[in-house]
Amino acid sequence: MKNLNFSKRLSLIASGIALTLGMASAQAAPTFGIDPSALGLGGPVGPITVDSMYGTASQLLHTIGNTHEAAGYLSYSTFTLNGSNLGANITGMNFNYGIYLTFTLKDMVTTGAINQPNSINTLTQLSFNMYADPGNTNVFHQATLANEASVDGTGDDIPIAFGELVQGTSSFNSLLGAALNANTTFNLTPQGELFFVDPVPFYDLMFNAFNNTTQAPQFGPNGLVSINAAGVSDFNRVPEPGSLALLALALLGVHAVNRRRQA
Repeated sequence: MKNLNFSKRLSLIASGIALTLGMASAQAAPTFGIDPSALGLGGPVGPITVDSMYGTASQLLHTIGNTHEAAGYLSYSTFTLNGSNLGANITGMNFNYGIYLTFTLKDMVTTGAINQPNSINTLTQLSFNMYADPGNTNVFHQATLANEASVDGTGDDIPIAFGELVQGTSSFNSLLGAALNANTTFNLTPQGELFFVDPVPFYDLMFNAFNNTTQAPQFGPNGLVSINAAGVSDFNRVPEPGSLALLALALLGVHAVNRRRQA
């Protein structure tokens, strides 16, 4: 009876560890610190604590068979903390400087028919470069069916980060509203390490979620689709559950040995 009770306890402990790992991956985005003044951008002196970045993205999709290709930009408008927007007087964003990224992506339809209601696409490629815009002087041109999304006035911009696709999806809902969820790596340049100052080392994953109203996607001839959407980016670290996973395996191993002894 003692062995049976011990066995049950080990199973419960191992299950609890697995549950903890799952919950950790779904927790709220952690905070991070920025210091615009350290990069020479002016504005408030950091570190300034924030937890996410909100902005607008623009791209012109080119449909090729059952795939899309696109290039575009994501222009951030504000940092937030605990759901509240932080003004330029706190962060300097969109007054002393701007933050934006340019990206290219490819996807392939995996559910439904391409560019149709209730279709889901799996991202197969996504890469980006993030920049600081001293003085917030850039001009952003949204994608239309006649023109690609573009950014003017980038000559003095400072590269601060870059990244590649980990996993992601894009979709059109039942009313043809568009959405994108993408997780990427996040790598700081030496200049970026001056701006993103906490934690050290900084988070190595970026999470992005963008969508729009059903009026925003514009469908044109030859499979062109212009999409302008709003959304959020936040960060976290690549999970390192090594020690907990080893503990779980050890406990399950002891459990298996205990069961064999009972047999």
